[in-house]
Amino acid sequence: METYLNLMLVRFGVIVGGLVVLALLVFVVALALKRRGRLDDARRYAAPAVRAGCARPPGGSRTVGAAVHPGRDGGRPVVTALAGQASDLLEHLLLDRIIKIAIVLAALGVLAVGMRLLWRRVGQPKGERE
Repeated sequence: METYLNLMLVRFGVIVGGLVVLALLVFVVALALKRRGRLDDARRYAAPAVRAGCARPPGGSRTVGAAVHPGRDGGRPVVTALAGQASDLLEHLLLDRIIKIAIVLAALGVLAVGMRLLWRRVGQPKGERE
């Protein structure tokens, strides 16, 4: 069980790292378009696609999360998985959550520093660079 949780933690870190790289690439493209004066054109072209992507699905809004199955208590959720487990599993899950929070905070820091560096390098015209 611990090996599986460690693999899931590594997968989470890789996904967050990929999202940071993707965000930096989008930022570089936006800066390059701005520098060339084409950002407004790109916004005009992208607006219909963004509106279509943000539209609500035809079946109404869906909630994300676990389903609540009625048990003996009527409509209350049934607590099953962690009620009788050992405390070391709970400790590992808590540590996993803390590490994931640290990964996200580190990724946000890397993203902020990367965007600042890219802004200095790409965002300003050649004559105005520091």
